[in-house]
Amino acid sequence: MSAPVSLQSLGRWLWPAFDLPAPGGPHRIGTTWMVVNDTTRLERFSDTPGATRELPVKLWYPATDDAAGPTGLYAAPESVTVLFPLALNQRLRRVKTHAIVDAPVAERRMPVLVFSHGYGGYAEQNTVQMEELASRGYVVASIAHPGEAAWAAYPDGRGVPFARQLTEAAKRKRKERRQGVIALRARHKRLLEALDTPDPTERLARYREFLQLRDEPLFSESVKEWALDTRVVVDHLEALDAGEGASPFQGKLDMKRLGVFGMSYGGATAVEFGRTDARCVAAANIDGLPYGGLLDSSISVPLLVIAAADEGHAGWVPGLDRCNGPTLLVNVPDTTHMGLTDLPLQMPPWLRWTGMGGRMPAARRGSIMNDLLVAFFDQHLLGRGAAAFAWLPKRYPELAWTARHLEQPS
Repeated sequence: MSAPVSLQSLGRWLWPAFDLPAPGGPHRIGTTWMVVNDTTRLERFSDTPGATRELPVKLWYPATDDAAGPTGLYAAPESVTVLFPLALNQRLRRVKTHAIVDAPVAERRMPVLVFSHGYGGYAEQNTVQMEELASRGYVVASIAHPGEAAWAAYPDGRGVPFARQLTEAAKRKRKERRQGVIALRARHKRLLEALDTPDPTERLARYREFLQLRDEPLFSESVKEWALDTRVVVDHLEALDAGEGASPFQGKLDMKRLGVFGMSYGGATAVEFGRTDARCVAAANIDGLPYGGLLDSSISVPLLVIAAADEGHAGWVPGLDRCNGPTLLVNVPDTTHMGLTDLPLQMPPWLRWTGMGGRMPAARRGSIMNDLLVAFFDQHLLGRGAAAFAWLPKRYPELAWTARHLEQPS
């Protein structure tokens, strides 16, 4: 008689650990954490009177050629609770990355990228892209936005969960809308379709109406706050490079070659920071709809938008009207909003039939995102010109390209 299967064994079979694809660049990579304090702003989601904003930031960076040591874990189990129950996320304790913990930093000046996760996301949610960019020579700093991240983990072991008041507000809103959910979805779809009009003024008016149907509790307010988070992190990185405080990054952060990027709300945050802070050289938005001041103003720095096959592409049509600099909107077919994160890697095979990530294989989708981001930042931060994109349309013929103020890749 065979031995009984334990609950732990069954759980590992139903919800196995997963492997992260190896980064493709020439550099070994390291990872570390830092905490950035913004004493000028009160923490919106704290119950402690006078508490100020405290941001945990995870960094990936090129390490020395002889760097050795243990590689870091992917993420804390609490980080992915917006997607999966905590009990199922214990497997994250077995998922290793390719980045060596606290590895020595490479001895050269390097371009810098700052990343923001999606609403209810976590600092490591696009680790595949962080590791790829670090292996290509970039220092990448990912901010966990406390209160609106599923879990903001601090290096001393503390963690801040998603704000209770936001969860309660979302529940109330869903309850209010429950009766008319079918009609609401139909209106949602009609408004997206209505964005396809030649009149920019009418496009913008219809998009504003569309935004009022969204479920995000804070709309543009959070994007502006997250852009302020980005600003204070950039300030801190500048200080580290200048030697204010002991840091292995002193003299190694080329803050004149600064880019920002993000996913979903984080993508909108990248646009907002790129619009408002002159230090930003280029910005990339992974499937984040236009929020914040862009709707009333414009952005002039080079912008890349990677849009999923669902509403992301249509929603950016009025956003393009506000872009005055070189702008490229790339539509990724057969994928969903969450498919442009690490989610497809986390899903067990038996769950992939749900289509949560889209029909495109996770490996190809990850390769597309990596190559687009590397080409974009290489072009604008390393000065490699349009040639950085020249090979992509042939490698990925399924992509649809929309260009403004530049020659469309072909």
